Amino acid sequence: MQPSKRVPTSGRSAPSSHVTRIAWTLHRGRHVLAIPGTGDCGHLVDNVAAGGLRLSEDELTVLEAAHRRAS
Repeated sequence: MQPSKRVPTSGRSAPSSHVTRIAWTLHRGRHVLAIPGTGDCGHLVDNVAAGGLRLSEDELTVLEAAHRRAS
């Protein structure tokens, strides 16, 4: 996913792709820790908000499939 694209999320306003990537990473398991770096306060706010983004099973399935295609 390109950083400027947005991923549709079941009728909710779509978060940016980097927020979606962080949320997807966190959904991989309790043993996973995402540590994104930023020098921009706005991005920091987005990164923190990603921790509260709850992805549905359908959204996770789509993201997993995209990950497998890219691997």
